Amino acid sequence: MSNPEDHEGVTDGLDGASQEALDEIRARAELEAEASPENAFGLAGQPFNMRSPFFVGFIGALGVACAFALAYVVVAASEVLILLGLAFFLAVGLDPAVRWIHRRGLPRWTAVVIVLAGVLAMLGGFIATAAPVVATQASHLASELPHYYRELNRHNTELGRLNRK
Repeated sequence: MSNPEDHEGVTDGLDGASQEALDEIRARAELEAEASPENAFGLAGQPFNMRSPFFVGFIGALGVACAFALAYVVVAASEVLILLGLAFFLAVGLDPAVRWIHRRGLPRWTAVVIVLAGVLAMLGGFIATAAPVVATQASHLASELPHYYRELNRHNTELGRLNRK
């Protein structure tokens, strides 16, 4: 740990600095930089070498950082992007049916409601048809799990040999 008394000499000169002294320092810096009212910051230095290793490395690092940032944004927003993509494909896929109904004289909102009701009815029918089959298969798997476990532990069966690898 440093003692605060060790640094007293560093700040002593600033306590007594007057505005005149600061103006004099600024004037000397402007004179050295050849500043003028037209060039408030002084003359431009030598142009930067675009082929220098520092510049090439900096641009490369900047590109990698941008790629990582873009990848992070895509990963962070992936759920939203998936939902937007799904909505887009549903809208594009169902639009011909909506247009067909709309051409028959119904308002567009009615055509959308009819198509949406049809899609939901088909989804409900699929679930109603698939649910009993899935439930039967799941109960069959649950009843066979002890048998599969014994087969895995026996090394002379096909499952036992696969388990050993």
